[in-house]
Amino acid sequence: MRKILADAEAVLGSPARNLITILGYVGLVIVLATLGYMAAGWSFVDASYMVLLTVFSVGYDEVRPIDTGYLHTITIATIVFGCTGMILLTGALVQFFTVLQLRQILGANRMRARIDKLSGHVVICGFGRTGRWFGSQHWGLRPDMLAFAKGITSGYLPLGGLQISDAVREVVMSAPASEMWMHGYTYSGHAACCAVGLKNLEIIERSALVERSRELGAYLLAQLQPLREFDCVGDVRGLGLLCGMEIVADRETRTPDPARATAIANACLARGVRTRAVGNSTLALSPPLIITREEIDHIVQTLGAVLDSI
Repeated sequence: MRKILADAEAVLGSPARNLITILGYVGLVIVLATLGYMAAGWSFVDASYMVLLTVFSVGYDEVRPIDTGYLHTITIATIVFGCTGMILLTGALVQFFTVLQLRQILGANRMRARIDKLSGHVVICGFGRTGRWFGSQHWGLRPDMLAFAKGITSGYLPLGGLQISDAVREVVMSAPASEMWMHGYTYSGHAACCAVGLKNLEIIERSALVERSRELGAYLLAQLQPLREFDCVGDVRGLGLLCGMEIVADRETRTPDPARATAIANACLARGVRTRAVGNSTLALSPPLIITREEIDHIVQTLGAVLDSI
């Protein structure tokens, strides 16, 4: 056992010191993220589960006493949740996930740090849906890797991809043959899908749909606010044309009411308005970027009529 510990210390430095450091950073992230979810109305159990499941992943690598230590990390942070309840993390909490903030935290502990990768995805939040080209732009985040899909073709043909920074590309392209991971997909770079993606991006730019999403998203969110007068509406939130209305059994405790949320969604569909219950009991509203103010008024009026009848 002593030999094992001695060998480990030769490679990693002091095991106790490194373990405490890792647990400290990860624990701080979990605590702050959990508080952020609870501020958005989640229970402690649900918030803790979501944080542990999706928010943060840390890799500890190549820590040597001769270097005084390097902490290599990859940060994977979900900022806007769609199918889990249209949850928006607070701005202060999002900033915690930026490279600058992490570097400051590590620097305060006098450990040299390489904050290697910030990874994000914009399957729901990309190509204008939130009022910006990419949702991460709302908080000034610049991911090293950005996965995207859906919006690039508006769903007309299946297309997804991964954008990488120059720093990541240089590592991949300069890797020795013995260390390079060769992979591919049969339909990678499919010409028809890429052509549709290019034309779709052209239409988005020509029609100023990103700006339209920002303007009409603010209008939609404003029009939804009066629906808070109904006792079953616990919250109304949104970002661009991505909004949610939380249905609760008790407004004070924010207890979810999935059965009522489903009933409201079905009643809306019967009246020609499509929504769905996501997460615990939140009605998702993400209309087309070409929607008009008159159509938004129709959506809100239909929701109000349904709420009044249930």
